[in-house]
Amino acid sequence: MMKKIIMLALIVLSSTSLVVSATDSSSLSEDKRTQNMVAETASTTEAAMSNSSQSNQKPTSPPQTSENSEDNASQTTTDTPPKKEPSSGTLSLNGMTWQKNTGTGSDVNIGVAYQSKSDVIFNWQYYDISNKTWETINSNTASNWITFKAPHVGQYLIHVYGTTAEGETKEYTIGWNVEPETAVLKGMTWQTLEKNASKANIGVAYTSNSKLTFTWQYYDITKKEWHIVAKDTTSNWMTVTLPRSGQYLIHVEAKTESGKTVTYDIGWNVAADTVNLTGMTWQHLKKDASSANIGIAYTSNSNLTFTWQYYDIAKKEWHQILKDTTSNWITFNSPHYGQYLIHVEARTKEGTTATYSIGWQVFSKDGLGEILPIFNSSNNVMSAGYYNLVTGESVYKNGKSLVTSASTYKLFIALYVFDLIESGRANWNTRFSNGTFMTGFYDMIINSGNAFPEWVKSNYGYNNIDSFLKSKGYAGIYNYSDRATTSAEDLVKILKYYYTNSSNSNINYLLDLMKKQNYRSGIPSGTGVITADKVGFLWDIRNDAGIVYSSQAYILVVMTNGQYKFDLIANISKRVQSVQ
Repeated sequence: MMKKIIMLALIVLSSTSLVVSATDSSSLSEDKRTQNMVAETASTTEAAMSNSSQSNQKPTSPPQTSENSEDNASQTTTDTPPKKEPSSGTLSLNGMTWQKNTGTGSDVNIGVAYQSKSDVIFNWQYYDISNKTWETINSNTASNWITFKAPHVGQYLIHVYGTTAEGETKEYTIGWNVEPETAVLKGMTWQTLEKNASKANIGVAYTSNSKLTFTWQYYDITKKEWHIVAKDTTSNWMTVTLPRSGQYLIHVEAKTESGKTVTYDIGWNVAADTVNLTGMTWQHLKKDASSANIGIAYTSNSNLTFTWQYYDIAKKEWHQILKDTTSNWITFNSPHYGQYLIHVEARTKEGTTATYSIGWQVFSKDGLGEILPIFNSSNNVMSAGYYNLVTGESVYKNGKSLVTSASTYKLFIALYVFDLIESGRANWNTRFSNGTFMTGFYDMIINSGNAFPEWVKSNYGYNNIDSFLKSKGYAGIYNYSDRATTSAEDLVKILKYYYTNSSNSNINYLLDLMKKQNYRSGIPSGTGVITADKVGFLWDIRNDAGIVYSSQAYILVVMTNGQYKFDLIANISKRVQSVQ
């Protein structure tokens, strides 16, 4: 009978090429209660029963051979299962299901569905058809699941018999085929991430009945070097970043679980960087073109960075607007009226550059264009100046004309005193005729007192003072023997110096005094905001020079004649403040 079973299984396996390939299912229950039957999907049960019906229609015992048989299995068998007599009762084995751990079927979890009113012990074996040997998988186990690990490629019988506590025995057998590992690489596909193909996602298409690992490399044809991109990864995709333009090989090796390898290669070209700037466009933010958004049109096969500059034709100076930005747009704010060049340089990843320039004309400033008419509104304004400390814009009326300074010259005496102190030739405790440098300096700014500046002039010499001032770029204050003089431009310049260097303790002290000085009916009254100023009044001369701490700080200088009050200066200051 055993010989007939083996022969029947062999005939079925050879004639039908029996391959077990059911849908993987979850582990079967091991609950031994009477009604606890293994949960089966329709497809799993059908597959298991179909295989069973072909190889073992009604299995009653494992395949056996007689001692006198020409195919005597005892001569090649390592373990022959004992024959179990069938018995009637409540035990039934209803089919097998499985869960493959490898694509070839060489490692698989196999379970048998059953019903029983009592505990069941299972004995599992497999028959190696190639070697004609029986091997035990698991014996005398309460689990209706085992793991079968095939020793080689080929065909097997998986056999189980279950025995109840009362001795009732039932058996079940299926055929099982372990396929050779296969792996075929069918081609590559990709997605370029850079226009010149220097960066890309590349994948390989494949078929395999085994789990694969992939090792990716590229070969730099120019340098004749191999570089690993990803090693032993389970993904058939990788991202490669190639270092430069040129030609490469993209190479992948796929390895099966047993170590079998297959490879695939493609050629890859990274184009040389190209960039072409084709023209600028813009959008005026102010009617006078003093503020505008400017963009550059371009074509390139590489990601670009842009460096923007403007050239101030009047001042013959280059100024950077934005450096190494990825945007091909900038906002240009001109510092003053006049003509400019707008210049952009585009750079590729490899360093290829292209440039483009246009001319730019700023005709007048919103607000700024109204200041000169304000200065010109009165013939009593001898000289005046405006300087925006944020934008650098400036407007002057007779800016270079030397006019009577009155006490505004004391701003230049302060600069000379600071030089005496910082050079060690004096200090704040140094005595002068009426007190110390500290008390004299305080009176000079707060009360516009004359004692201290006149002492400095007589003690250190007006020629030395003027030489010092001229060395700093000023016109000097003692150009006439009968009075001190200065210009609106020099007063703007020295106030700008004080503003820029306000972190200096001596300068900070001066600015603090200027904010508190007693004569505030000129610029402070007109602007209505914090102002650090120094007034001058002599005969019919009324002058005021100050730093106005508005939303955009600016310097205002107004020098008048024919005035005995500061009303004209206050009016001009108010009008200037209104156009800020």
